[in-house]
Amino acid sequence: MLAHPWIVAPRADAAVMVSGNAMAHVYLDIAQRDRPWWPALRDRWASLAEALLERESIDVLVLPHSPRRFEIRARHRGAALLERDRNRFTYRPLSGDPLGLGDLPPLDTIEAHEATFAGAYPDALVQIASLAAAPRSGDMIVSASRGWDLRARYEPIPHVSTHGALLREHMLVPLLTNRPLGIPPRRTADVMPSALRVLGLSAPGALDGRSDV
Repeated sequence: MLAHPWIVAPRADAAVMVSGNAMAHVYLDIAQRDRPWWPALRDRWASLAEALLERESIDVLVLPHSPRRFEIRARHRGAALLERDRNRFTYRPLSGDPLGLGDLPPLDTIEAHEATFAGAYPDALVQIASLAAAPRSGDMIVSASRGWDLRARYEPIPHVSTHGALLREHMLVPLLTNRPLGIPPRRTADVMPSALRVLGLSAPGALDGRSDV
């Protein structure tokens, strides 16, 4: 296993990369050049997935099945399946309801935000689907439990907080403005197009976010 600070392991077949100290990407069978997705990895690595969920530090585990299907697991809360069809998202509990959302019909990006905003994992459907489908994301993605730092053992300076998890306190971002906004941006990607619109400036066409101001 490759993991910071031990970055040399000649026979390693897995690697873990921590981001924000509260999320980590686990890459499996790292000698492969093509991404295999979880169904092809399950037989060999299922025990690792189960072991990760046994750790108190791990809150949510995401297993990408394809660019459009993602299994979500949580300790003591079972598993669910998240599916993306273009810009619509469906969440279906399997053995439980790890995100506490119930069985949801297909939702667009705005509806998915509104359906999850008041819960423990705001905007989790869109965020998980976007993250897990990204070409550079891990074969397993873990989100830390509240109060845990996934690199605390090796940090030279003690941390009093972390970021990067799917938890509510990690997902909500304060926004201060000196001009009134009709509808606040839903996601950080929406901040720039919203600000440009308030200022009366044209937004470039390549922005990921949108403005409803």
